[in-house]
Amino acid sequence: MRASPAFQVNLQCFAVWRTGVALLGLLACASTLAWCVSGTEAKPGWVWLLAILLTVTLVLGGFLATRTPWMSLRWDTQTWRLGPVATAGEEPWSGQLAVVIDLGAWMLLRFRHTDPTRGRRFVQPQQWLAVQRAGRASSWHALRCAVYSSRPAQLGLATDLSHRSNERP
Repeated sequence: MRASPAFQVNLQCFAVWRTGVALLGLLACASTLAWCVSGTEAKPGWVWLLAILLTVTLVLGGFLATRTPWMSLRWDTQTWRLGPVATAGEEPWSGQLAVVIDLGAWMLLRFRHTDPTRGRRFVQPQQWLAVQRAGRASSWHALRCAVYSSRPAQLGLATDLSHRSNERP
């Protein structure tokens, strides 16, 4: 299997991600509140307070999870590069990319920074990227090929293996 050619895509459309997070948040809030009103006995005040705090936390967490910045993702045939859309072509962060969830028209990718402190104010060792086919239908196939293609062998490992194959027992 050969490595994928260089590839760059702007990640700007997050409707599926936002809809999914909103639906899960609504389901969690509804089930928490339904539990509070269920049963024949009245729930104590602290249970209602806990349910309301949980609901507010879920809503706030869902809101923060959907605030995804526009990013530029690039494969340069050696490493993955990530950065704000304004840096397209010269993304500041290098790292490794892995597919965590693949639903065909939607993928959740994990970008692990090689050097998490370079060019970043806040150190995050990894970053989650929600990617969908809608809004980038023309580049979707190339993105999937780049994500799933084999990676070039590391020079140290390739050199070590070639030396071992040349040795005779």
